[in-house]
Amino acid sequence: MGINLGALIGPLLVGWFADRLGWRWGFALPALGMALGLAQFVWTRRHLGSSGLSSSAAQTNSWKPVVVLGAVFALIALLAMTGVLKINAVVMATAASWAMVLLGVVYFAYLLFSRVSRPWSASAWW
Repeated sequence: MGINLGALIGPLLVGWFADRLGWRWGFALPALGMALGLAQFVWTRRHLGSSGLSSSAAQTNSWKPVVVLGAVFALIALLAMTGVLKINAVVMATAASWAMVLLGVVYFAYLLFSRVSRPWSASAWW
């Protein structure tokens, strides 16, 4: 239900914020909503039970890259919003296009060559 409400109300709020405060704040609103959703998930995940949980050491270490990456993105967003960092839309679009192509090639290469532990056989295809 939350996803449906977000899909209904989100475009209206983003447009309203963008019209009144500027596109910068219109696009910041979904980021805030996603951060609040993540915080709500982390706060209430104990109610989900124990399925999918692994050892506490692996669980603690798995959040480090997420926190570091989030801090880097937050710093870049803050620098861009304050005007310290100038972002060229054409350069960003070109870089994003090449990154998507590269990630696609790497992903399919991984799928193709990751069968080392499971050799190719007729049963793998049927």
